[in-house]
Formats: sequence, C-alpha cells, structure tokens
Amino acid sequence: MKKIFLFLIFFSAFLFPQKRNVIASRIDSLLTQPYFDTCMAAVEVFDLTGNKSVYKRNEKFLLHPASNMKLFSTIAALINLPGEYNYKTEFGHNGIMNEGVIKGDLIVAGGADPDFVTGDLDTLILTLQGKGIRRIEGDLVGDIGLMDSLFWGKGWMWDDDPSTDAPYLTPLSINDNCIIVEVYFDREADSLVVRTEPEADFVTIYNYASFDSLKGSNLTVTRDFLNRSNDIIIKGSYDRYSRIRIKLNVFNPAGYFLSLLESRLRASGIEVTGQKLLRDTSVTSVSLYRKERGIMEVLTNVNKTSDNLSTELTLIQLGMLQNRRRLNATEGIEYIYDLIEGSGFVPSNYRIVDGSGVSHYNLVSTELINGILKYLYYNHPEKYLKLYETLPIAGVDGTLASRMKQTKAFNNVRAKTGTLSGVSCLSGYVKDMDNNLYSFSIMMQNHYSQLRTALKVQNEICDIIASYGKK
Repeated sequence: MKKIFLFLIFFSAFLFPQKRNVIASRIDSLLTQPYFDTCMAAVEVFDLTGNKSVYKRNEKFLLHPASNMKLFSTIAALINLPGEYNYKTEFGHNGIMNEGVIKGDLIVAGGADPDFVTGDLDTLILTLQGKGIRRIEGDLVGDIGLMDSLFWGKGWMWDDDPSTDAPYLTPLSINDNCIIVEVYFDREADSLVVRTEPEADFVTIYNYASFDSLKGSNLTVTRDFLNRSNDIIIKGSYDRYSRIRIKLNVFNPAGYFLSLLESRLRASGIEVTGQKLLRDTSVTSVSLYRKERGIMEVLTNVNKTSDNLSTELTLIQLGMLQNRRRLNATEGIEYIYDLIEGSGFVPSNYRIVDGSGVSHYNLVSTELINGILKYLYYNHPEKYLKLYETLPIAGVDGTLASRMKQTKAFNNVRAKTGTLSGVSCLSGYVKDMDNNLYSFSIMMQNHYSQLRTALKVQNEICDIIASYGKK
C-alpha cells in the first residue's frame, strides 16, 4: 500500500508539470516558423491561479510596447486616483451678472478632459439660458495654463500628422481634437459637396478636385499640416459616385474649442461682444457650469479604443496630484516609474517617455508588462477588476472585436493591443478550460508588411492557453 501511495505522489508530480509543458511546447512550435527568422518575438505567460510561470522567451529584451504602454498609464491611474475621481471642465465669469448680461469674460478652465464633445457645449448653453443670459460683454477666454506648450509627446512622428492617432495635446480639448470631412457628389445639384462635422469656420476648405468620368474617383483629403494650418485641401478626380469620409486632427484645438463655443452661443441667441483669447489665467471666476467625467468612462475609452489623447491627458490628471500647473507628461510618468518599482523592477532599466505608446523611444520588456499585470492582480484585486473591465474582449468589442472569433479565446481574452510600424503587441489576461486565470505579454518587433502573421500568431498563443485543461 505504501508503495502505491509513493507511486501516486511520483506520478502526480510527473504528470502535472508535463501538462503545463503542453502550453510551452505548443508556443515554441509556433515561434519556430521562418517568419521569426527576422521578426523578434518575446513572450511571457504566468498562471495567476497556480502562482507559477508557464512560459518565457526573450522576456528581458527591451522592445517598443506601442499601445501596450497604455496598460502602464491606466494601472498607474487606477492605483493613484480615487475611484470617484472626475475629469473636470469649469465654466465661469469674472464680472457682474445682471439682467441677463454678464459684464465680464466668460472663462473656460481646461481641466484636461479628453472626451469633451460638442454636446457638452449645448448643455452649458442650456444652463446659461436657464439663468436668463442673453449677452456677454467681454471675451471668451480659454484658460490653458494647466499644461505647458508641448503639444506632442517625445518621439512622436512628424509625418503622423494629420492622423487622429497624433492629436494635438491641450487641457481644453473637444471632439477628440479632430474634425470629420465628408466629400460626395450631389447628383441633384450636379456638383461636389464638401461638409464638416461639426460645421466649423475654424477650418478653411480648398477644393482643387476636378470631375473626370474616365478616371473615376481618386480623391485625397488632408490638412496642410506642414504649415501647421487648418486648411483642408481636396485634390484628385471624382465622378458621380464619389464619396469619401475622413477624420483629421486639427491644429490648435483649444482655439477650435472656443470657435465652436462662440458659434454655439450665437446660434442660441447669446451675443458675445469680445474676442476669443487663450491664456494662462489665475483670475478667480464665479462658477456657471462644471462638466465632470468619471475616471472609469475615460479609462474604458483608453483601452477599448486605444485612444491616445485620453491616455496622455490621464498622465496630466496624475500630474495634477502635485497641485502644479504648466504640466506635461513628465509629471505623470513619475507615477508609472513608481508602479514599476512597486512591481519589483528597477525603473532605470526601462525608458518611458509618453503614456500612449506612440513614441518609438519607449523601451520595456514582456517580463515588465506581465509583472505589472501580476502586481495589480495580487496586490490590488479591486483595481484589477476595474482594469479587467476596461480591456477589449476577444471577438466582442474594442480593438479585439474582429479577432479570435472561432477559437476558445473568443469572449475570454481581455487584452490590450499595440501597433506601430514594425511593432505588434498583445498583453492581458486569459482563462483556460479549468477556469484558471493567466496573465500574458506578447511583443513582436521588426516585421515588415506582415502584420497579419503577427496577429495570427498572437491569436494562436491565446487559443493555446484558452484550450488547455480537462474540460
């Protein structure tokens, strides 16, 4: 009987490591394909339920995280900002309000809310109308003193402009600091129509397109970013079936904010006698309206849609904990380095320059990314649950909506994607067939014109983990 007992102990000790090695051997076989002769792959997988390492490959290599950088930013925000924290935009005046007239300036204090939209201006106007305001005898002042004059992150590419992936940064943002341009042929009017959403005189349209029924539709729409102007330029040829809709960033988005505010005020019958001014003002104002946005609404947008503006302005929210103005990413990054140290790593071994991962200057490892995912799970379980809810779900929503649909990873994997030129990453959490939870980080770098292969391998790694187990 004793011999049988000892045999069972020995057999169990042998069997379960072998089962765990199934994951490692299958991942190894994926990474031996010729694609990885030139593409660097780093992978780390950890069994959170069993508290043990499952797979490591090049886990210490320093690589570009792309939008996996957003995991650092959102985790730092969840740990350091209270759960009831709100991003704020404050409207007030510095004069006297009497008989429907504000004798003074209408001041908008930018609080670095990245998700402020035109509809929020309409709510302000309803508030002013409710107070009987018909006239503002002063200027429209945008207080942008919360941030310094750096409108992009370190290492952001000049030729990403005018992409929405490279929004100009300001504490006074609106509509993602972008504008939609729609160009289409109106058959009734027999002419090309150009319109913007929202309608805005902040941009100027230059239409150089010409009708050509033989060439057909070959339209291009861009903004004159080289001269940092808001001239929208339309070129190429069009025919009777032409239609294009594109979203572009705008230069000087704080000015865009005031322009939209002024047009909305005038359209509602509220007269403004003064100018539109942007400045750093410390003038105390009487509050008229405050727009507040909860932290979870913003962080969900950060991770589900990989929103760069929301991430960078979240770093500003972290910097505001120091009760300072003229902030940039540096103050927020200090909290990311604190997270790295708190997770058991040496901050000086890594380079962090922005919060969104747009910069190629960032250098981290899969060991580090997986490390902060593990740290959050074990040391801040309530914060982990909040992060988990913000992450894209495989085959369901966000940047993973079209991936892993026909696999065991479907509606299972919660992970952050990351893409730059030559870079593809995926990091997050996945459960196996026995409901054991794993954290993982996959970073692939130096591929060329083969992004689909990188994504396919990442999907297969997730499916390998999700398919493991006895069920």
